[in-house]
Amino acid sequence: MSAFQDALAGDVEIFFDEFSEPATYSGIPIQVIPEIGSNWQKGGPVASDGVAGTAFFSVRESDIADPQGGDVIAYKSKNYTVLRVIETDGLIHKVECTFAESSIYRR
Repeated sequence: MSAFQDALAGDVEIFFDEFSEPATYSGIPIQVIPEIGSNWQKGGPVASDGVAGTAFFSVRESDIADPQGGDVIAYKSKNYTVLRVIETDGLIHKVECTFAESSIYRR
């Protein structure tokens, strides 16, 4: 690695040390940076009926090299199913997840 890449990798570690929280990724204990809000959307990732929640997690590439749709992140007693990787920079992957899918649309 170049000096610049080493510096970036060090910054990622500082960032995760400060802001990450424990979770498991398909059974592997890791640290994640969660982005979970009140974001219920009508429809789900597969069908337009019902509702589903959306969450985003940042994970270190050194922990999870190749995130895949269908992987499961367990965080604070809830399971989040990975839909896709929405960003990656060689050090951190940001994954979009769904949770609490329901066929009943709530108003």
